[in-house]
Amino acid sequence: MIRFLNHKNRAGVVQIEVVVAGILLFALISIVPSLGYHLNRIQKESLQYQIAVQTLANELDRLRALDPSDPSRLLQNLPLPSYISDRLPNATMRAVTMHDALGLRVQLSMQWERVGNPPPVEMVGWLDARPKPSAREDSQ
Repeated sequence: MIRFLNHKNRAGVVQIEVVVAGILLFALISIVPSLGYHLNRIQKESLQYQIAVQTLANELDRLRALDPSDPSRLLQNLPLPSYISDRLPNATMRAVTMHDALGLRVQLSMQWERVGNPPPVEMVGWLDARPKPSAREDSQ
């Protein structure tokens, strides 16, 4: 008789375990698709950011290779390659020049349509970097 009572108690525990396992399985099945969607979006945004940084670096290299005597003419027409418009929706590129102690500084920025409207990706470089002569070089 004692054996029969233990069997009944064990059957109740098994039923509770099955219910808990079912709840956990349901929760897992409902979370996985959402997690996959968010991971895919993060991967896409990361790729877009890498493309923007590489494009800005290429444009800065192109500007540095050209004659910096007329910076306004160089920065007037900043073309976006066709593959950029395919990968970055509504992409725009801006350039701002400033003269400072190191020479002509150009600040390139790129903005495109993203979730949350974050700030643009920016890159700064000098077109005609002229290091200041040191006191030792001046005396020679």
